[in-house]
Amino acid sequence: MERYPKIDSTVVISDIRNFTHLFEVFQKNDDSDFLGFMEEYYSLGLKLAGLASEDKSFYITTAGDGILAFFFEEHHERRAYLYSLLLYQLMEKSCFAFNRKHGCEVSFGVGLETGYVQKVSSTVGAEKIETYLGSVINIAARIEATTKNFNRTKLIIGEKVYRRLVQNLFEEDYKHLVEKSSALRQDYDEVIEHHNEMNKLNQDLMLFYIFEHNLKGVDQPLPLFRLSPTLADIDKTSFFDVIRKLAVSHEKYKAILSFLKEM
Repeated sequence: MERYPKIDSTVVISDIRNFTHLFEVFQKNDDSDFLGFMEEYYSLGLKLAGLASEDKSFYITTAGDGILAFFFEEHHERRAYLYSLLLYQLMEKSCFAFNRKHGCEVSFGVGLETGYVQKVSSTVGAEKIETYLGSVINIAARIEATTKNFNRTKLIIGEKVYRRLVQNLFEEDYKHLVEKSSALRQDYDEVIEHHNEMNKLNQDLMLFYIFEHNLKGVDQPLPLFRLSPTLADIDKTSFFDVIRKLAVSHEKYKAILSFLKEM
């Protein structure tokens, strides 16, 4: 048996913007409100990971100004995107309230991608350290950092998780769609029709294609897709249509609705 088996997963990284400055300002003023804000952020991340995961097959940890979450079980790409959408909506609300109260600028970014990780752990006496390693973590972090480059963009997903979502939800082969797009050179009507088909897939996931990006530490340019804040408006039925598709089961969808009503 392999000592460090590769585990198929989707990794989500979220990060609080302006963390260092705000931490110093509130600490200098002996004001604990920012610590309370961060505590609520950590708590929300943990609750949502449990809510999105069917059998608690996830791992979540923090790194000061960020949360790193791994989803492992079947349909992990759906659960990770579901987690990300809910985190996006509730953090938008939390940041808006905090900024209005304190007259400051706190925000966040979310990046996610699918890939393999490997579990490593060490035990000394009663103490145990456990974590996961994989290049997908670095890629997800680079994707999250890319949110800073686009106006009104808080969430971006990578090509692999997008491909899985398209296959899982719509039974479409993204690689085939891209190859078809490259092959359509002559017939203008076919090009337009195919372009509209791909746009429809993106809109059904509340995403916009933002072309290939050269990410630091990543060999090949990666196609990225950003969440549209207009399409992802929580007051629109289209948002809940996507949540229903991602939820895997009707019981999970009902649990999510109940959770959102309590927030």
